[in-house]
Amino acid sequence: MNKQRKAKRDEMVDPVRTIYWFQLIARAIGSARPTKVERTVLNTINNQGEKNGSRFATYAHGFRVPQRALIQLADKLSPESTYVIDHVLWVALRPSSDFQDLAARLVGKLDTEVQFAIKNPNNQTQIQERESTHRMLLRRFGLDSLAALVILFMLNCSGIKCHSDPNISLDETAAKLKLSIFYILILMGPDIPESVRPIIFNLFIERVFKIDLGGHSPNINWEDFDYSIRCVHIRNELANLGIVVTASRPLSREDLRILYDGFLESLWKWPPIE
Repeated sequence: MNKQRKAKRDEMVDPVRTIYWFQLIARAIGSARPTKVERTVLNTINNQGEKNGSRFATYAHGFRVPQRALIQLADKLSPESTYVIDHVLWVALRPSSDFQDLAARLVGKLDTEVQFAIKNPNNQTQIQERESTHRMLLRRFGLDSLAALVILFMLNCSGIKCHSDPNISLDETAAKLKLSIFYILILMGPDIPESVRPIIFNLFIERVFKIDLGGHSPNINWEDFDYSIRCVHIRNELANLGIVVTASRPLSREDLRILYDGFLESLWKWPPIE
């Protein structure tokens, strides 16, 4: 991912992934104070470093992206922080003049089961069935599934058809992908640090949800949707029903049915679970 960090700074993507990185480290050590985070990270190299928190304050606010050496140090405290800041999702959300070529490389970095879900027998990135791919990715919600849907969405928006059914238009396919992206963000929400939730949702509003799909998307005011509260509410309601939602365990088909019938369909009605 060195090319990703050397690329020109994206004023929407880079602050989000950097703040996310910082907050995961903060979660691991139990403090979000930049001085505490910096002291703890730099103590992994024999107490060297300035430890005044000034550098880490810039990371806490997303003003600069950490260098590779610092990411590797922080990995000792929070391996998840490295996974997040280096994830291909952020590349997929950047504008690209040749997304088709980029998409092939990005898909190759995803989990093998996720790759299998979005590739056809000719190794092309494509949805093979109208609903089964969406359901599989929702059941295995996480950054890889989210990235897969974003890649498919961006391909469709670039005019590259990603559905095997010739009767389904580009805009209709993109609308369904947008919906599944929204659902996965809802499922992931409680696991994302609280201070990151508003900014990551706003990133998706600007880079995905606001894209005009020729009337195929329902009319919804994304800015009025209280993502941080709604995602936690749904997670708690599912827990009350005895459904444990965690990224480390795929949802069962029955859990996904209950999730749709009781919660997601009230947010946006598509698709039904048979």
